[in-house]
Amino acid sequence: MTGSARLSSIHSLVVGGGRAADALRSITVSQHLFGIERVVVVHHSFCGATSFSAEGITAAWEHEQHSDISSLYDWDGIAIADFETSLHYDVALIRNSPGTPKQVAVPPLLRRVARRPERVPCPPGHRRTG
Repeated sequence: MTGSARLSSIHSLVVGGGRAADALRSITVSQHLFGIERVVVVHHSFCGATSFSAEGITAAWEHEQHSDISSLYDWDGIAIADFETSLHYDVALIRNSPGTPKQVAVPPLLRRVARRPERVPCPPGHRRTG
């Protein structure tokens, strides 16, 4: 928190492992209910979304679930290959959404974490792919 911001004046929307498209509805609702003035798009180093590609996840899904999701999502908004590109894409998506009022600021932020998070073990019977 910087400046005069108070904790009570911050409304957080966390989209774990997700991208801006996953947050659009929540941004619209938050604006309506709370009158938000700023949406900070935060990406962080060691993000799980950097460990796969849009092509890889859609191919794996089709192989594992026998269902084609290739047209379900905009491929540029699925994975993170480059932080500068992904931040620019997500900021533009939120900024240009009809659900984001024009007066709302949408700055990008790249948070660098000190080390790679520990990998959580899979529960018995669950298989991890990728």
